[in-house]
Amino acid sequence: MARFLQGAHFTRTVVLEQGNTGFEKMQSIFAAVRLWGGSIALAYGAQTIAALIAFLVAWRIWRGDSALEIRGAVLCIAALLITPYSMDYDLMLLAPAIALLSAHGARNGFVDWELAGRIGARHGAAPGDPARSAGIAVSVVADGATGARGPVSGP
Repeated sequence: MARFLQGAHFTRTVVLEQGNTGFEKMQSIFAAVRLWGGSIALAYGAQTIAALIAFLVAWRIWRGDSALEIRGAVLCIAALLITPYSMDYDLMLLAPAIALLSAHGARNGFVDWELAGRIGARHGAAPGDPARSAGIAVSVVADGATGARGPVSGP
């Protein structure tokens, strides 16, 4: 246990707070705040708010009657938003989220926000740009939390 705590302390101070890995490689709200010159306290505060929102949205959706594909996608995205130490390679968690949302949409029809979120997720995630990547993840979770339902009606 002592070695784990030593490792956790090292990771928190050297990797996360000092950014020795490089904030540009990290894809979290914490890293975005630090990359923009924000203090450690501000970064932890912003990360805490984002984590709480992601948790509450995921909890609400899992407690509701949303399809399993929607719940799974939200869980993948919330996992990315909750941790302050999300690296560029962790964005692979968007792949199952996109696949789950695509499967749901193919079976039930897409609503407007799903099509826009799918396009943004496919073309907008940018390793090395935590602000853009985090913004896409936040928008997909937030749009999913609105409870928009029904297929897109077209001409």
